[in-house]
Amino acid sequence: MKPDNVEQISLDKITNNPWRNIKLFPLDDEHVAEIRDAIREANMFHQTPTGRWVDGKGKFEIACGHARVAAARKAKLGSIPVVVGDYDDDQMLRLMVDENALQAGGFPGAVMNEVAAIMEHLIGTLMSGQDGGRSVHDPILKEAFTDKGYVDRARGLLLKRMNDPDVEVPIGHVPILRYLGHGDIGGSRRTERQIRDAIGSLKQTGLYDKIIDDAARKHAPMLDAISVGKKIDKPKTPRKRPEKILDERTAHLFKNDHQYAAFREAVTSSTARKVIPVDQQLALAKEIMDPMARAGFSKKQVGAPYIRKMVQDKITEGAKAQRAIDKEERDRYLAEQLDRQIDDILINAKGSLRSLLSSINAMIEIIQKHPGLEKHPRLGGFSEQLDRLVNAVKQLSKAIK
Repeated sequence: MKPDNVEQISLDKITNNPWRNIKLFPLDDEHVAEIRDAIREANMFHQTPTGRWVDGKGKFEIACGHARVAAARKAKLGSIPVVVGDYDDDQMLRLMVDENALQAGGFPGAVMNEVAAIMEHLIGTLMSGQDGGRSVHDPILKEAFTDKGYVDRARGLLLKRMNDPDVEVPIGHVPILRYLGHGDIGGSRRTERQIRDAIGSLKQTGLYDKIIDDAARKHAPMLDAISVGKKIDKPKTPRKRPEKILDERTAHLFKNDHQYAAFREAVTSSTARKVIPVDQQLALAKEIMDPMARAGFSKKQVGAPYIRKMVQDKITEGAKAQRAIDKEERDRYLAEQLDRQIDDILINAKGSLRSLLSSINAMIEIIQKHPGLEKHPRLGGFSEQLDRLVNAVKQLSKAIK
């Protein structure tokens, strides 16, 4: 790597770190505003960002310092000083992780972004590698995976997944922690719990499988398929994705992993999922965090018990609304069933009535043709039935008026 040097670079040329996922870890508007105000107050730019030139010198990617760059834009600066280095993709990722650990601390969105980026990086390295993907000599693989057998197994499963979307790929917390610690889990800036929680969140948002599939498809052409004795065919029909039960946009609203863990566990419970749809989780997360800030409390002071209570209150409110909806639907269903029953009765009654009227008219006609026939013994019993029919018709007519 060439020695670092400082250059004054136009903000128009500065872009984000390619590993920074703004959807998973968006900028904190309050933090950006604080930096902007500090720039205006001091009339100068502090804390020089670090990055690299790409596309010749047409674009400058910052490894870290995204909030500072955003604040400089808000402050209407034309250019800022940056530390320029000859960084490769791996170094850009590690610089971002180091900066996050120092500045973002336990922000769940930052950790989820790091885990997603490391997963993609490891898959890309497994499917290409500095030596064409033929051995474990790549230093990144040597750090992340325990032995050559693990590397071969993971690479083989990635290849199988290209043909069979149901194959599971073992990119879990251990290789990620080893990568962060340069081969030593104890050297990682992130704890095992943070990595496990981030992986769990990515799975609940439906992003975990997407990351694996997108990275595998992106890097598959680079793999020497002959070296592993397999041909990479077109993938089968994509696997049925696990149900999305968590909105990934909620992560950045919480300032530490304890807060987000409390929220995530509460809104993804079976009870909560019945009354709090995924598309309502973001609004709920904002409702939980924003009022405390307006009341003069730091967002970091919002505790897990408060978060759980707010979610439970929303569940109770939603359950009441759901019961009202259920009652309304039940009443509507019963009304529809009653309408169908009445329709059936009326259809049968109308058919019978037409037949009865036809028979009565025929009987009147035959009596008129044959005087004295009304005293025929067979007609006496029918006359009594007609009397009962007349009474029943009167009762029905009275009831429906």
